[in-house]
Amino acid sequence: MAESLKFNDENENKEKVERPVIYSAFFVDDPEKLKQKYPPVFPKEFYHHSTIEYRPKNGKQGLEVGKKVQLEIIGRVTSDKVDALLVVN
Repeated sequence: MAESLKFNDENENKEKVERPVIYSAFFVDDPEKLKQKYPPVFPKEFYHHSTIEYRPKNGKQGLEVGKKVQLEIIGRVTSDKVDALLVVN
């Protein structure tokens, strides 16, 4: 089930504003393509990013904003409470 998709670590459509870092992530270039390949299981769905770190201790230090990378999808976990794609991050 391994495949590569393009991800971007900054949402290019949003205005750049200084805010505290809540999480670092890779943002999906084409969420609709990902949604078609992996249809939602629950009504509440999120296809827009892959979280790297929640509340990073170093804030923005060390983050390469705007860098394009490819993440490999290696699986999917679905239970009665969660549905998530597993990626090599």
